[in-house]
Amino acid sequence: MPTNSTRITVVRKALHSDSSTGEHISMSLKATAIVASILGVATILSLLVAVAKIVAEIHSIENELNLEMDSFKVKSSDLWKDMVAMGAKNRERRQSYYQSAAPSAPPLR
Repeated sequence: MPTNSTRITVVRKALHSDSSTGEHISMSLKATAIVASILGVATILSLLVAVAKIVAEIHSIENELNLEMDSFKVKSSDLWKDMVAMGAKNRERRQSYYQSAAPSAPPLR
């Protein structure tokens, strides 16, 4: 049974026996590493661009919502003022429409 050192020697001899194959494997690994690095950098850059676009869209929506909320506040304030003005004109005091046999008491404080 061959030992580990014998196996390593056999593998080394097989790799060095055909030097063109070894160089081809080495060049192939380098090309693969370069392509993988380029794809990794391109992926990171595209993610950064996508995050920037998402943040810009969020700010745009936030600004639009702030404008809508300001408009809503103005409208609701105007409606409330109109309701208060209408209510004050048409309102009668309770004592004016409530009639009983009991004498009226002074108002509570």
